[in-house]
Amino acid sequence: MQGFSCDGLIQQLSSSSGEKFTRPRRSSERSRRARADRLAKAVNRDVPLRLGCATPLVLGYLAFAVYAWCDFVSTNHDGLANVGLIMVTAPVALIGLVLSGNGSFALIPEGHGYLADHAIYYVPAVACTALLLWLIGRRLERAFRSAGSAHDDGPPAGP
Repeated sequence: MQGFSCDGLIQQLSSSSGEKFTRPRRSSERSRRARADRLAKAVNRDVPLRLGCATPLVLGYLAFAVYAWCDFVSTNHDGLANVGLIMVTAPVALIGLVLSGNGSFALIPEGHGYLADHAIYYVPAVACTALLLWLIGRRLERAFRSAGSAHDDGPPAGP
C-alpha cells in the first residue's frame, strides 16, 4: 500500500480531468505579518526572567558533580576514591547499598575497565540526583509562592 501524498492526488486529478489543477496558496504576506506580530508580542512582554529556586540548585549540583568526577579521575584508583562519587550521588547510593546487601556495590558494573565502570554508574546517578534536586526546588518554589499569597493583608484600613 502506498502512502498518501497530496501532490500525487493533485496529479491524478489533473491528468484524469484534462485540466490543470492547482491548490490554492495562502497569502504569504499575511502569514509573514502574523508571524511578525506574534514575535513582537513575545519580545515586548514585560515579564521578568525568573530562574526560581530549582535552576540554580541543579546547576550548582551539576558543577559540583563535574568537579567530583575530575577529581576522581585524577586520584589513585583505589577504594577510597569511590567515596567522593558515592557522596555526590548520595540518594542513588543509598538505594545501591540497600540492593547490594553484603556483597559488592550493586550499581557499579564490572568488566568494562575501572573508569568506564564508574562512569556507567555515575552519569545516570548524577542525572537522577539532579532530577531529585530539581523536584525539591520546584516544591520549594511553590511553597514560597503560595505562602506569599496566603499572607496578603489586603488594602490598608481606612481612617
